[in-house]
Amino acid sequence: MRSYKEVPTTRMETDIITCDRCGFVAGPEDWEVKQNFYEFAYTGAYGSEWFGDMVTATADICEKCLYEMVGHFVQVDEDLFEWVDIEEI
Repeated sequence: MRSYKEVPTTRMETDIITCDRCGFVAGPEDWEVKQNFYEFAYTGAYGSEWFGDMVTATADICEKCLYEMVGHFVQVDEDLFEWVDIEEI
């Protein structure tokens, strides 16, 4: 059997996000806008020509910029939840 005690927790909460491409800023009151930011983190593979071997690259990109950068070649699956039977949930 285990017993637990309550301990105070600390957490980081995003206050402001700035798009690393266009500079758009979403502040504390823009929680709906902040949901449409995308955070990317990449570690360069062995011998990576573009980023460097084992170098970590990160970016915060707003939805508009992401669409402008990759929207013309991504496949969007609008029927992603077609298989879910709402009656079973």
